[in-house]
Amino acid sequence: MKKWVRFCELIDAHRGPLNNLIKARSYSSLLLHPANRSGMGAFMRLTQFLNSAADTFPNRIASIDGDRQHTWSEWRDRMARLAAALRGLGMAAGDRVAILALNSDRYAEFLYGVWWAGGAVVPMNTRWSATENAYSLNDSGAQILFIDRNLLPMLDAIRAEAKGVRTMVYVGDDDAPEGMLSFEDLVAQNAPCEDAQLGGEELAGLFYTGGTTGFPTGVMLPHRALWYNAIAVAKELRLDRDTRYLHAAPMFHLADFEFNTAIAMVGGCNVFIPSFEPEATMNAQETHQVSNMMLVPTMLGMILGHPKFKPERLKMLKSFLYGGSPMPEGLLRQAMQVMPHVNFYQIYGQTEMAPIMTVLPPEDHVLDGPKSERLRSAGLPAIGCEIKIIDEDGNIVPRGTVGEIAARSLGAMLGYWQLAEQTEKTLVDGWVQTGDGAYQDEEGFI
Repeated sequence: MKKWVRFCELIDAHRGPLNNLIKARSYSSLLLHPANRSGMGAFMRLTQFLNSAADTFPNRIASIDGDRQHTWSEWRDRMARLAAALRGLGMAAGDRVAILALNSDRYAEFLYGVWWAGGAVVPMNTRWSATENAYSLNDSGAQILFIDRNLLPMLDAIRAEAKGVRTMVYVGDDDAPEGMLSFEDLVAQNAPCEDAQLGGEELAGLFYTGGTTGFPTGVMLPHRALWYNAIAVAKELRLDRDTRYLHAAPMFHLADFEFNTAIAMVGGCNVFIPSFEPEATMNAQETHQVSNMMLVPTMLGMILGHPKFKPERLKMLKSFLYGGSPMPEGLLRQAMQVMPHVNFYQIYGQTEMAPIMTVLPPEDHVLDGPKSERLRSAGLPAIGCEIKIIDEDGNIVPRGTVGEIAARSLGAMLGYWQLAEQTEKTLVDGWVQTGDGAYQDEEGFI
């Protein structure tokens, strides 16, 4: 009830901009209108979800990482303390703060701590080389780096190329290496500070894409984009306060990252394992009664092919989300047959869209009959997202004709960090031109 009252108060406070958006039926079409930007900015805060969960469900479990658990009120307190520590280290509003680490509850605390302090996060790719990660540090201008023990072997090589990093924070249970600050000490030694309450078009994070064949490109996502995405994910995947989501896919990637905000929005519970491994994933399912998880198709295949896999080990699993790469139809059919109690969802997205664009829900996961063709699709546009298929000149092509996917929603990026020309080519009149080829059938499926 408290959450509903707060929501109604926020609606009343922003009724004018919301009415304009509802009448337009296209959230993004009025996004850049000054009246709406100023009116909605305070409404679209990522820390809003954290505060709501902590105020409404203070004693419900928010995070489980091995033997370590925190309630929502405890978690918010830790994040506010970390934010105070960041400000004490000289982090100013708008500064970028980077993290290079495997999954953990502290990773989520880092995210909200930076937002609480008024900064923007830079999640670094744990699979990249030292040179690529050093490039993202230099390009973003991040002066503070959080790193865990698993990635320490890369640190010397990164520091040799990233001269701008002045402070390093160790994310681990043991003592911090020489020359580094301890994450736990920063939390313990600081009193909670006030929330900076940034939102709307303020930068929430730089998410680097590419690498390997060329230097990474920083996608600028504002609070507005991640705020919208949390709502869209929660709605489309039917999350609620009883949801227990397993962070098994890498948290630096938006496919998993999006659940940090979506779970906070509904007041559910986050379960963490350092990285995906079939046995560890199944153990977490059993031990912590995980209800929801997201994996790429390769990971699903590794679980089904594991010698210790038994469907009953995943009996508590209610929903399985896949994406990130094409799902082989044979693998999907196998999974649906051996786990008939699980609801399967597919999400297609892109970093530039924060990332959700389309969804294939359980009712369209049909193995036989005319509707079985939908298994080969990426689903329908997600709530609040417009999709069009265009030709090389930007014209909409007829249904059934292959063209390029263009998308528009509140999840659209601000642009590419310090790359105005590339931004202009990709973000056209509010539409993100994805570079992905597709066609839309007569029923709207992509």
